[in-house]
Amino acid sequence: MTLLTTMLIFTSILHLGYALKCFNCWTVVDPSCNKIKQTDDKFLEDCKKNVVGCFTKIILWEDETVEIERSCFYGDPLEVRENCTITTSAMIEIDCDLCEQRTCVPTILVFHISFLKLG
Repeated sequence: MTLLTTMLIFTSILHLGYALKCFNCWTVVDPSCNKIKQTDDKFLEDCKKNVVGCFTKIILWEDETVEIERSCFYGDPLEVRENCTITTSAMIEIDCDLCEQRTCVPTILVFHISFLKLG
C-alpha cells in the first residue's frame, strides 16, 4: 500500500468520526451566552448525526434587553423561518442564522432571516 493510499484511508476514517459542534445556550439561563468568542468551549456541544447546522436566534425586546439562543439545528433549513418569528408585541426585532459551523460568519452562512416590528 502506498503512502498516499494510506493517507486517503486514514483521512476518510477521520472524516467519518467528525461531528458538528455548536454552541448550546440561552441568555435567559446563563447571561454569558451573550459573550461567546469563536474559541470558547464552555457551551460547545456535539450535535447528532442528522444536524443541519448551528442555529443562533437574537431577539431585541422593547425594554432594550437582548436575548440570544444558540443550538444545533435539525430538520429542513427552510423551517428556520418558523423558528424565527415575532410572537409578541414586546419583541422589536428578531434575527436568526443557520451556519455550517459553530460561529456564524458571512463566508459560511447557510441561511439568515431578520424581522423588524413596524409601527
